[in-house]
Amino acid sequence: IIEVLKKKNEDNSNKSEEFNDLNELVKKWRDQSDLLKKENERLNEENRRLNSKIEKYADDFKDLNDKQLQLNNQQQQLQARIIEQTKELKNSQEKLIEATQNSSKLEKKVERVENASFWQRLTGHFE
Repeated sequence: IIEVLKKKNEDNSNKSEEFNDLNELVKKWRDQSDLLKKENERLNEENRRLNSKIEKYADDFKDLNDKQLQLNNQQQQLQARIIEQTKELKNSQEKLIEATQNSSKLEKKVERVENASFWQRLTGHFE
């Protein structure tokens, strides 16, 4: 009986050791789980922070894109105005040239009248 009891005691002792080992493993697992939870929380916070930055960059990009479109529109408007003003300048130059030519013709007529004799002035025959 003592032998059997010793054997059972040994078995129980082995089981107790196994149980203690299992308890230790469970404790290590829980510790690891807590560490992983903390790391996961830290990573989630980092993700939120990075997503916030990305959203800000996206907003900035949208603003820059809108400003670029406005600048392009303004540039097109300025180019259209330049073309219009260039046409107006060309028309003004043509009118000025025409006025200069007319003025030259008038000056020649005035010279003829001034150089004409009294008789040519009376009769209105000028060369």
